[in-house]
Amino acid sequence: MVHALLTSYVVVRWLGAWSQFNGVASVLLYSVTCIFALTAFITSMLSPGSLRALGMLIGEGPGGYGIILGPVLWILFFILYPLGLVDWLVALHALKSPQGLLFSGETPCAIDVIALILFFVTIISIILKVRKLFKKEV
Repeated sequence: MVHALLTSYVVVRWLGAWSQFNGVASVLLYSVTCIFALTAFITSMLSPGSLRALGMLIGEGPGGYGIILGPVLWILFFILYPLGLVDWLVALHALKSPQGLLFSGETPCAIDVIALILFFVTIISIILKVRKLFKKEV
């Protein structure tokens, strides 16, 4: 769930609207984000906490619904982003412009920089988990 929220925030805030990317750039952005989402979801499912949450969801005990929330957030992002999520946020005055921080020349606030750093930390942790999985198989 955290990966989905953090990725959505970074893509929307730093890269901006889907409509500003043409052809290869939009396909590349969407493909890389999809691969990251799938890898993040698979590696997060391999943790003991996720397996316990899945067991709680299947069993009769309360809780375990958080295991469903992550994929739902990813699906919502992948549906809403190409349909104009950023333009909608600009219309609601939640964002100043549909261009991201990289293209608008705006100076990022501390929260934006922290979110970007956390995003890169999650990317590195996912890469290390995948590397560890491949080392165990070989």
